[in-house]
Amino acid sequence: MKKKSLKAELNINKLSVPAKINKARLILTAIESNPTVFVNPNPNLAFIWISIKELENIWLMPENPNKKSTLRNKEANLIKLLCDLVNYVESIADGDESIVHLAALDVKKPLFRMRSAFEVMYGNDSGSVVVRFKAIAYVAYIWQYTKDISSSATWQEAGVTLSNKTSINGLTPGVTYWFRAAIIDEKGKKDFIAPISLVVI
Repeated sequence: MKKKSLKAELNINKLSVPAKINKARLILTAIESNPTVFVNPNPNLAFIWISIKELENIWLMPENPNKKSTLRNKEANLIKLLCDLVNYVESIADGDESIVHLAALDVKKPLFRMRSAFEVMYGNDSGSVVVRFKAIAYVAYIWQYTKDISSSATWQEAGVTLSNKTSINGLTPGVTYWFRAAIIDEKGKKDFIAPISLVVI
């Protein structure tokens, strides 16, 4: 789907260091797997792989007086390189959402969408997401997900809960999933809210 105002989203700042490393690897692997689309990545991916390894090495080091400061610097350097890479992907995508997803990146939603009734966030474990709907009294929530939004038959139910928040586990890292929710009140099921996509890590 082509949107001229489309922005890619790194969506990495709130992740733990191991999760940042994992997501960075997913992004680089996805770009390397599509060389005909991403012909000349900028920054050079070799520099980013080095930055990932440097951050991992510091993370795995025994505690010492300099570790925290060095870790922050390496983490900031990796994020800066990844942000530059996101800008490159945006320029290649030229408004095409599918190209952003090819790079294992999310599409940034407008501010009003980010504060909407429905949110999708990363869970604590790999292959896990948390979905949340606004709290409504005396209703149940239906949660669904799919890897293929082009067909209504591909939606899978992730459960029905009385809580307005639930975890969906066992998803495949590096794959873009779409998530949606609907409520059931005393009059029956309401329509599903517009789906939100996320690249699972």
